[in-house]
Amino acid sequence: MIKEKMDRLKDMRGGNLILIAIFSSIIVAVMITGLGMAYYQTKIRDMGLVDEQTNKSYAQHYALIAGDDDDYFWDSVYKGALEKGKNQDVYVERFGENLPLDYSVRELLKMAIAARVDGIILKAGDDSETTALIDKATDAGIPVVTVLQDAPKSKRQSFIGVNHYSFGKKYGKQVLDAADQSFSKVLVLLDEDGAGKNQNIILSGIREVLDGAKIATETLAIDRQSAFSSEEAIREVIVDTENMPDAIICLNTVDTVCAYQALVDLNKVGEVEIIGYYDSDIVLEAVNKGIIHSTIAINTEQMGSYCVEALVQYKKTGNVNKNILVNSQLITREEGRR
Repeated sequence: MIKEKMDRLKDMRGGNLILIAIFSSIIVAVMITGLGMAYYQTKIRDMGLVDEQTNKSYAQHYALIAGDDDDYFWDSVYKGALEKGKNQDVYVERFGENLPLDYSVRELLKMAIAARVDGIILKAGDDSETTALIDKATDAGIPVVTVLQDAPKSKRQSFIGVNHYSFGKKYGKQVLDAADQSFSKVLVLLDEDGAGKNQNIILSGIREVLDGAKIATETLAIDRQSAFSSEEAIREVIVDTENMPDAIICLNTVDTVCAYQALVDLNKVGEVEIIGYYDSDIVLEAVNKGIIHSTIAINTEQMGSYCVEALVQYKKTGNVNKNILVNSQLITREEGRR
């Protein structure tokens, strides 16, 4: 009897310890987010909307939130937004860039709302929590434009991006251009937690083109939690010679570069065609060498500029186009050389 009581007490203590650990983790997470919000509120107040590099003051402060490892792409988007902002008396900040800790997009969005910025440029998700935060921002008088990835059910003011279906068809046509009679399978690399509806629309465009050619379209959803997730996933695909696809379609710069490097490192150049994304120097070099068949580049500086234009127009007039499309360009080996 005593032994049974002792066992029950041990079980209760174990359960209490687990509960304490869970509550402690929640408290720490709330404190970290709270500190980040406090940091930004203090920073905005002390900064007085001044560009610390030029000491120029601005009338408005916009936050660009991407939360993405694709630095090549977003550096260029930010450049376009920053330059356009300077002409509109707006300081555009790459929000969260100089924080000592990494925060999720949703956490940064909460901080931007708490800091009472004048406008938000957001690479969104179509999940319910992000939608609710966008609605909270707009209800607080902070206009939001989504960029590249939309949150169509939210109260966002405008979406700046591409026609995803047409984008997918471009990818599909490039596969056909690269294909020979032995082509039977294409692998499309997706985000496990990413664009949701947007990447599904791209996939539909790809399949419409390839289904008629009797080329199977498979997908691989990559978990982006680790900086090495893309590299590891792509290498696993390429070393599996029995199931290796004839072509890999990459929907972001990171996957494009990782696929290119994997082919070189594993001595598989020429065995798998790569249809890439964006026109960074390393991607263009790979296209020129014939390692990447072709790449589709979005005019990223135009994208950033359009985001600022949309926010400025909305704040002045209360109206803006709900969907604004940017230009894209197909770059093959011939165009890359030019």
